[in-house]
Amino acid sequence: ISNHLTVLGDVSLNANVDVSNHLTVLGDVSLNANVDISNHLTVLGDVSLNANVDVSNHLTVLGDVSLNANVDISNYLTVLGDVSFNSNLNIGNDLIIKNSIKFVFG
Repeated sequence: ISNHLTVLGDVSLNANVDVSNHLTVLGDVSLNANVDISNHLTVLGDVSLNANVDVSNHLTVLGDVSLNANVDISNYLTVLGDVSFNSNLNIGNDLIIKNSIKFVFG
């Protein structure tokens, strides 16, 4: 086939398929096994991940983040702005304050 191929029914390909340029799909896609993306993935809508997510390097979020359950941080937490705790704060070891402390009652 040297130009276009039009198939007016179902197609089954039972071995490898190589696409050398651009692939456009005008409908839903189901991938029922592993998917490898070797470069960059851009998603232009919402994403739902219904199991574990592993990030092997650095995660950058350019907006607000809501975490609606427990959060575990295994090393240091650095906060560059103000922090509000609207419930109890439990400290399991030492509290070190390098500047001043203010207590406001009422």
